[in-house]
Amino acid sequence: MEPTHLPFTQAKARLSGVFDDVVRNHTVRVVERRKSAPVVLLERDALAELLARDFPFTTRMTRSEDGVVSIWLNEFDLYGRGDDIPGALEDLLDEVEAYVEEWEDDLHRAPNHAERQWWVRRIQLADGRDEVRAMLFPVPGDLPAPAASRLDAVAQ
Repeated sequence: MEPTHLPFTQAKARLSGVFDDVVRNHTVRVVERRKSAPVVLLERDALAELLARDFPFTTRMTRSEDGVVSIWLNEFDLYGRGDDIPGALEDLLDEVEAYVEEWEDDLHRAPNHAERQWWVRRIQLADGRDEVRAMLFPVPGDLPAPAASRLDAVAQ
């Protein structure tokens, strides 16, 4: 078993073993490098589960009199619009992708955006657009996922 804290050079030289230890034994490894903040290696799903519990996403959906659907994502102050729910959702997903990219580039320095760090991290951990969609509109764990989109039922 690897020590919990490793100097960068040691971690680099034994990266395969360190990685395997994290995955097989569900451990956490802290890699330390001079003049840099320590970096943590841990299983993605463990971090994703923690962030999902402590930083849930909340959305609101409205339909205007002319039938346009809007879906508001509270944590990022973003919304998507479309002629129907799937269209509004795709627009919202585009907005989320653009926001995360802008946050990474510059917004993380702004006080009114820095506090959104952990919601951004959730999106960064996602393995593709479908996983982001599931984060925004999760199916409760005790219910099976329906064959059709969860949003299709709301549209009716």
